[in-house]
Amino acid sequence: SREQSVKIYLDLPLEYARPLIWVQPMDGSTIYADQYPFNIRVGINNYNLYSKVDFYVKDSAGASEWIGYSEIKGEQVSVEIADLVVGIYKMYGILSTKNGQTVKSEVVNVKVQN
Repeated sequence: SREQSVKIYLDLPLEYARPLIWVQPMDGSTIYADQYPFNIRVGINNYNLYSKVDFYVKDSAGASEWIGYSEIKGEQVSVEIADLVVGIYKMYGILSTKNGQTVKSEVVNVKVQN
């Protein structure tokens, strides 16, 4: 028996390589408690390929929590965060395509402070 790995690099256009673009918050942002409810906004490249996006946060212990979702009907979507405790989080989105596949977005790091 034998195993071999092959890396394949595709020079995809940006709209396919990064289907979700973070508008708010951006990587390294701080969210303050007095900003709640906080509105997460993202841009969706080729939005006609996707049906919805689910939003998640991962805390510093590695536990993920679902924030909410938004149906995709245009180039931008948003969802509100009602409350997060003080801490450092990684936020990401999971896009669902119209044919049932999922695509995970890039992660943004955010800090929540009082």
